[in-house]
Amino acid sequence: SDQRVPFFGWFVDVLRRVDARRELRYASARLDAAAAGGAEPAPPKRTMLLPPVPFTGDQMARLAAISMVAAAASFCGALFTQNGDAVTETFSRSDADLGWALAISRIGVLVSLVAAGMSDRFGRRRTLILCVVGAAVANAVTALAPSFAVFTIAQLFTRAFVNAVLVIAGLAAVEDAPEGARA
Repeated sequence: SDQRVPFFGWFVDVLRRVDARRELRYASARLDAAAAGGAEPAPPKRTMLLPPVPFTGDQMARLAAISMVAAAASFCGALFTQNGDAVTETFSRSDADLGWALAISRIGVLVSLVAAGMSDRFGRRRTLILCVVGAAVANAVTALAPSFAVFTIAQLFTRAFVNAVLVIAGLAAVEDAPEGARA
């Protein structure tokens, strides 16, 4: 396909070139075999990272947008664990306290189940936008948290929104993909 893939086109173009080179080598081998009267070569294996069926331009655009939203949400969710040392130093807390805060923040997974259920009622796009904004706001509260308790509660909401984004984005990606490329 010569369709342009938003955001991730550079990566898909590399895969397309690899696949095109394989096809070109195969076509050349077939011509050589036909000219020499030999057996036809085995067809090349497809690149596993490319879908087995073509996507329309709209499907690619939606999938790329969903992927970008999921990447942004993943970044929001990774900040806590990446900055654990800074958190313990800032609030003069121990690693055990940090462990408890992480455990409490994981309760946000339960809240994300509610948000995922809401996406059926209010629409996936609207719920995704709300959850991405919610994750960003919760991270902003985390950055400005005056106490470790406020920090932990803000991270609970961050995890809830991030997990909701990832669940809803996964559902939306499966729904938007063409038949034969949903896995």
